[in-house]
Amino acid sequence: MIGVWKGEMMKKRIVILSNRIESGNAMKDQLSRLFGDLFKVDCYSIETEIDSVIVADLVLSLSYQIVSSFINHLGPNSDIFIVRCTVEREGWNKVMQLQPGTKAYVISDLDNASITVATLYELGAQHVELLPYNSNFEPDAEIKVAIVMNDGVEIPMGIDRVINIGERVLDSYTLFDILGKLGQLNERTSNIIINHMGEIIPRSSGFLSIIGNIRGDVEYFQNAINTFEEGFILFNPEGTILLFNTRAEIIFKKDSFNAIGRSLNDVLNEVGLDLLIGDEPIKEKMEFNNSSYIFVKQFSNGPKEHNGGCIRIISPSSFNSFENIKIFESQGHKSKYEFENIVSNSEIMKTTIKMAKVISRSDSDVIIYGETGSGKELFAHSIHKNSDRGNYPFVAFNCAAVSDSLIASELFGYVDGAFTGARKGGRKGLFEVANNGTLFLDEIGEISFGFQANLLRVLQEREIVRVGSSKIIPVNIRIIAATNRDLANMVHEGKFRADLYYRLNVMRLKIPPLRERPEDIPYLISHFLKSSSAMMDIPKLIMDQMTHYHWPGNIRELSNCIEYIVNMHKGNVEIDSLPEDMVMSIPQTSLEDCNDGLKDVHLDLMKLINELRHQKNISSGRRSLVSAMKKLDYDLTENEIRHILNHLSGLGMVEINLGRSGTKLTVTGRKRIESYNKWVK
Repeated sequence: MIGVWKGEMMKKRIVILSNRIESGNAMKDQLSRLFGDLFKVDCYSIETEIDSVIVADLVLSLSYQIVSSFINHLGPNSDIFIVRCTVEREGWNKVMQLQPGTKAYVISDLDNASITVATLYELGAQHVELLPYNSNFEPDAEIKVAIVMNDGVEIPMGIDRVINIGERVLDSYTLFDILGKLGQLNERTSNIIINHMGEIIPRSSGFLSIIGNIRGDVEYFQNAINTFEEGFILFNPEGTILLFNTRAEIIFKKDSFNAIGRSLNDVLNEVGLDLLIGDEPIKEKMEFNNSSYIFVKQFSNGPKEHNGGCIRIISPSSFNSFENIKIFESQGHKSKYEFENIVSNSEIMKTTIKMAKVISRSDSDVIIYGETGSGKELFAHSIHKNSDRGNYPFVAFNCAAVSDSLIASELFGYVDGAFTGARKGGRKGLFEVANNGTLFLDEIGEISFGFQANLLRVLQEREIVRVGSSKIIPVNIRIIAATNRDLANMVHEGKFRADLYYRLNVMRLKIPPLRERPEDIPYLISHFLKSSSAMMDIPKLIMDQMTHYHWPGNIRELSNCIEYIVNMHKGNVEIDSLPEDMVMSIPQTSLEDCNDGLKDVHLDLMKLINELRHQKNISSGRRSLVSAMKKLDYDLTENEIRHILNHLSGLGMVEINLGRSGTKLTVTGRKRIESYNKWVK
């Protein structure tokens, strides 16, 4: 029954992970202040020594970076939830009283300070310039104001005014999510959050603004969802119906009084919708009660061991948006990869993938850092596919591929006659194309400083204006950005806007370069060979060379290397089979044992070079050496000769010259062949 507190039941355990124990305790105190002893709450900070596996019903943290420090201590299938925080109204009022244009440091540990800067900007503190304080750099003498979250931080010299806004607290929307995940969202807990909203500055809009007007019991909560144009049914982990709005009553021809508190499966059976029973997400268009509807069944944490979910019944008037999904897919605007497509066996990549899955459960914007060819787009596709937006468009855009003069029309679209050459009737921009889905902005560091302000506005307001128009068009999208550049350094150099950087940089993922995970290389080589239908063995010596190569182009370079081998070499794979630029970068001493029996070949070639140098009009270039070595029964190609000469040069035996002068022995080389008994006269 809704609203019953079951004190006799085992309490759900929440574990809070934070940089500082003070931050975790502030969240714990907030939960305790609001809900008493409903939950068992424990806190761990990065400074805490942990020698056990953490097992909890729900793990809360401010960022995935913090979670990464604990990832090896979390139990399997831990439900990790990245929370949204805000500030209490008293602290917020202090910030808003600052004079416009005031510069202020936000002081805490660097990650926490950066997140707080982003939070304050998102809440609307646009009248001041906020900078996270970094003790590794000399403080700016012009900055006289510091914003702190507790009294225990070190204040830099020159600060005249310190504003303590208190530790950040959980946002109302996050509190609703926590209760929903733990099956404790009911009349009493809902009212507690609603009453608490007056003490904080809410970050959430839309549905939360409706809830903000609700007072009293669950009847008013029910009235809020009755404003939805679609049918809406909310159920808990046990499958009990918690909410059943008016539109659902009309569609199901069942009063909410006879649905709320009952088993969802029983109600579905009664109305003849057995297809919706089960623990799998569903999105189906079907006929029901002489009308067509789209039924969408979603779970808050995936289909298995879920924490409840909802059923949405979309009316025929919304068919266009549903059909658009098919149109987007036919145009290629859909995710092509998922996490299962990432080939890896290294611990560092397992951790990265685990973090990416955590990120995918959030709807916050993301930035992915990684070198060229490291797989940033593959991760972007996978994050989208694994998110609640996975069935909607995934639109990729390379920011470096379009000039400043065209980027606005590409992203925002344009109206008829906006400029010379504009398509008749105008055109949607990629923000509109990606509506309800994800827009992937690759190489975001290449966007001009001037256009960054336009992009920031869209990220903050989720509204665009087409080129040549003044009409505001709302968009519901998630942004995933990627870059191979150091955006923090670009901010320091004035090449990237600080406010855009902090807006993007809350949810961030770093893809490790291939050289940091050499154990993945054999798996990737096998994958690329299978993909090209080339069943060939790679000798261990060659595999060792490829494993220890530094791969500046990362996975893209490795893929190209395998493609080169498959297309250019049809016999046994040898060092000579590798691309020339790769071979040239391998230390020559590492080639010494690349083929058994080459020692004689080395010395025979050196003897031949010495002989040719003393014969007039005969060059010791590679072509001449190939011909001469054939007379000694060595069937070598020019490339193979080149590899041997490079090896001998690395040992100081020969000197390689360009042009007709060819190659000659060094003093060391001449001494070496004199000791070769086969040629001693």
